[in-house]
Amino acid sequence: MEFSIRDTGNGIDPSALENLYQPFRRTRARAGRSGYFFSGTGLGLAMCRLLVHEMGSELRLETKPGWGTRFYFELEMPPASGL
Repeated sequence: MEFSIRDTGNGIDPSALENLYQPFRRTRARAGRSGYFFSGTGLGLAMCRLLVHEMGSELRLETKPGWGTRFYFELEMPPASGL
């Protein structure tokens, strides 16, 4: 069974794909301050990726400029009994 969600936004910049699932990133020093901040995707994608992995699948994505982004994963489901 495939589960997917798609938005019709601008798509994801290819330069952001490398760090897309990282919940925290190191900041550059700003006015004497440095540390960590949440990525633009927050913790949501990192948590979804982990949950999907624990269910035995992989969170994948398709993205195109002007088309949007689709996240999806597939799970093998046992046949329903008693129908």
